[in-house]
Amino acid sequence: MSAAERSTDKGAKLSRSIKAHWDTMSPKQRAARIKKMLAARGLKPKPKKKGRPSARSAKLKASIKAHWDAMTPAQRAARVRKMLAGRGLAPKAPRKAARAK
Repeated sequence: MSAAERSTDKGAKLSRSIKAHWDTMSPKQRAARIKKMLAARGLKPKPKKKGRPSARSAKLKASIKAHWDAMTPAQRAARVRKMLAGRGLAPKAPRKAARAK
């Protein structure tokens, strides 16, 4: 058996072992583990959406969309920078305009 085959076998075993470990966890244990992993990176878990949105949340979503649509590109960029700074993140480098073909 060559070194490459051994390392591949080792990697496959590790992968199976990790998957088996996660499969043995209860949903609560899994959620707690994910929360801990995200916290180590300074992030918070996003709650999953459940069911249909209520009339109130649909109105709120429309209101937020209208507010963002009314912003100028400069205002939008400033708001995104502020939101990222609130989470302790740096803004991404601006994208270059797509080239015309």
